[in-house]
Amino acid sequence: MEHGRHNSRSLLCRLMPCPRHLAYRPIPGTALALAVMVSLLTLGSCTPAKVIITKRYASVWVSRASSLSAPPRLPLPLFIISRYTSQHQKPPPQHPLRKAALPSIRARYSQRPATPTVLEANLTLGASPNQTAEVNPSSPSASPLKRARPRRTVTGGLKNLPVTPPANELLNRAVRLSKWLKVDEEKIKNQRQRARKLGALKLDTLTKSISKPLRDVLKAYDYELAVLHPFEATLADLTVRARAKQGHQSLPEVLKAVNELRKSVLETGKRHAAAAKNATSKQEAIEATEAGFREVESLMLEGADVVLDLIDVQKALRKIPIVQLGMPTVVLVGAPNVGKSSIVRAISTGTPEVNNYPFTTRGMTLGHLQYEDWVEGQCQVMDTPGVLNRPDEERNEMESLTLASMLHLPTAVMFVLDLTGNSGALSSIENQIQIRNGLRARFPKRPWVDVISKADLPMDQEDPAVARAPAGALKVSVADGTGLAEVEARVKEMLLDVREVLSAIGLAEGPGGRVEGEGSGG
Repeated sequence: MEHGRHNSRSLLCRLMPCPRHLAYRPIPGTALALAVMVSLLTLGSCTPAKVIITKRYASVWVSRASSLSAPPRLPLPLFIISRYTSQHQKPPPQHPLRKAALPSIRARYSQRPATPTVLEANLTLGASPNQTAEVNPSSPSASPLKRARPRRTVTGGLKNLPVTPPANELLNRAVRLSKWLKVDEEKIKNQRQRARKLGALKLDTLTKSISKPLRDVLKAYDYELAVLHPFEATLADLTVRARAKQGHQSLPEVLKAVNELRKSVLETGKRHAAAAKNATSKQEAIEATEAGFREVESLMLEGADVVLDLIDVQKALRKIPIVQLGMPTVVLVGAPNVGKSSIVRAISTGTPEVNNYPFTTRGMTLGHLQYEDWVEGQCQVMDTPGVLNRPDEERNEMESLTLASMLHLPTAVMFVLDLTGNSGALSSIENQIQIRNGLRARFPKRPWVDVISKADLPMDQEDPAVARAPAGALKVSVADGTGLAEVEARVKEMLLDVREVLSAIGLAEGPGGRVEGEGSGG
């Protein structure tokens, strides 16, 4: 039998039958509650419900529980009722027949179909952004109380990372706070006892003034990184991996080192505080306190580089540009050197900006479009780094950035091809066609347009791959303006489609600003 959490001495009844979708608010009055219970007896057989009666107050809850697997049908409605008893009163003995029937009833009604629970795995910075970890449903860690936190539906979470103070600043502040401490000489007249108490108090204040800010920083990192928008989580992962390739420690290693420093400071302070507290003389207490201060200061000076590493990671992560999810966006995708940036500059209203990312020297050119018949505001076109024809596990950070913009952002896609054969060996026409076909198959639902750039130059007719160019591709030349009007018209059509999607999921930007919603990645 289930036991309600409202009161350990609550009356709990298993009512069978009652309508599955009936729901009652708590109603006062024992008589009314019993009347409801009796009325439920006259209804047809369905899912069990809970009826809870508490002292001086009767309430009825009918829970919309999930159906049991083939529940046995009883000839008559069944009640199992236990009378309320006080703390010093034993419940009356149960009838032998009822007592014997309880175990079988519990067993028959508690056999629900097992539903495996798989926890969402937080993105581990330094691992592949496409990897997810499955949790064994039978393991203790698969408890529903330990589910992964839901991710943010808006960007900008990296700006929320806490500012970590340098080690010397932490130490100086902690020393100042501990030096000001005093004990009441009127209450503690014995000098030895005063020195013992004051020494332990100073060391406790010193270590906690260092440990607590570091602990708060670690907790904030743990939370913020777990709830980042998937696009920003990928950017953070790429940034940390790029730093690791340059010889820096990974973020998990840095956070672990900071935590070890924090623990060392606490353990040192506790050890010397205990020595001061148990000192046999005033001088011994003072010496133990001074020794503790010297050792904590030495630990912080030695661990200054560890804290500095965390500050450097924080600066790199906070430099990552924020992408406005609520602004309709078209991303230009293609192999390197096919003319994507030139098209962005040609169709943008005003001068495009360049978003620089810590993990690559190749920024993303971001242009804005303004349509007079749109009152919602601007739209944007984004030039992404070139993609090569190779598996995802072999891609570098720049290619991963391009794929992340397609995977995690609600965008339309303009795939740019150069069929002149002058873009280099890695951007051969055959490779471009294979890249295009692979991405199109991966994102079949995205608004999509194929554009052939450099239309003022002759195509490489000797290359057989030219014949396999996508049908209906728009030809454009930035040099002489050929096809720019058609490209702009098609971009506007796709932006309208994206705007409708953003409005449907609550992300569209209007005069009132951005509204939180959920990104799309199909």
